[in-house]
Amino acid sequence: MELEKRIQGKVLRDEPLSKHTSFGIGGVANYYCKPKDEGDVRTLLSFVRETRIGLKILGNGTNILFQDDGFRGMVMENPFRHWSIEEDVVTAGAATPLAILISATVQRGLGGLEPLSGIPGSVGGALITNAGTVAGETSQPFLSLRAFDLDGNPVELKGEEVQFVYRKATLPKPLLIKEVSFQLTPKDPGESEAIVRDLLRRRKETQPTRVKNVGCIFKNPDGDHAGRIIDELGLKGFRCGNAEISRVHGNFIVNRRGATAKDVVELIQLIRDRVLQERGISLELEIEIVGAD
Repeated sequence: MELEKRIQGKVLRDEPLSKHTSFGIGGVANYYCKPKDEGDVRTLLSFVRETRIGLKILGNGTNILFQDDGFRGMVMENPFRHWSIEEDVVTAGAATPLAILISATVQRGLGGLEPLSGIPGSVGGALITNAGTVAGETSQPFLSLRAFDLDGNPVELKGEEVQFVYRKATLPKPLLIKEVSFQLTPKDPGESEAIVRDLLRRRKETQPTRVKNVGCIFKNPDGDHAGRIIDELGLKGFRCGNAEISRVHGNFIVNRRGATAKDVVELIQLIRDRVLQERGISLELEIEIVGAD
């Protein structure tokens, strides 16, 4: 039976990934799937096992660069977009935008997620990358998660079973995250709203929010900031094709309409080479680059 007839959601063939990422860059995926519910997810995971094709789970399409040759296999959107609050614990589907969840918890007088304000991703993406700002990281309020392994079996992990480091969470095995729970604390909504406003203002003033980008390209090295180093080396404004090192923030690469992944990768290598040569620092990627294989 054709895959399109096996699920209630949508199956798009040879779908341009540029349409589904914040960068607006990327070749086609053999299958781009939008499952409707948990049943669809299990069916799609079964199809992946049967056919032995590659699988990539996609949240809000931030923090990722698909190569120009696309993805040979299935890119599956995470369908779990819900949230609920019980006393001081909030549980949200992995595809829930952070902004929606932060707003909901602040209005309920619960604090803990405000430090993530301005991060343009989903709950699941924030967890996997241990996303954060100067005010805090996702790992701090994290309580537990529920997920499926790639065989479709349910998995639950408590806080201590997920290993967090700077901008990364390590899971015991590959998982499709269904929902995440956070332990919050009672807090005056006015105080929380002030934190949110300040972080959003900073982001607007210091980041290229009006141009397509993928977020910070590099992790900050110990004791320093990648953007500051790139700025000091005079690299802002450098271009490869239609990709440009942002003139607003050196740790961002922006798509000046029609940039290719090749353009971006060349800029990344240029930055890395110069920083290593001039400062002796090997910059580590914060974004994920996904190729065809």
